[in-house]
Amino acid sequence: MKLWICTKCALVIPSNTVPRNSSCQKGGTHQWTLLTYDGDVVPKPGLKAWQCRHCGTLVYSKNTPNQAVRCPAASVHLWIQITQ
Repeated sequence: MKLWICTKCALVIPSNTVPRNSSCQKGGTHQWTLLTYDGDVVPKPGLKAWQCRHCGTLVYSKNTPNQAVRCPAASVHLWIQITQ
């Protein structure tokens, strides 16, 4: 499943399509960016845990999530694998 992240508040949502732009906790609407094509927000077999060193967001994905996505705590997310 695809993982989407809001570049304003760092909310992560699993969805095969772009999530709705409902109210963002940081004001206005969410700004969704595709984080990974093969992930989830809960651990599942075959997925590795990745955490952003800057904001602490935790996701599960087969491969490194998109490094170019804007992070609310820094210029971009710095994903560190925390499981094998």
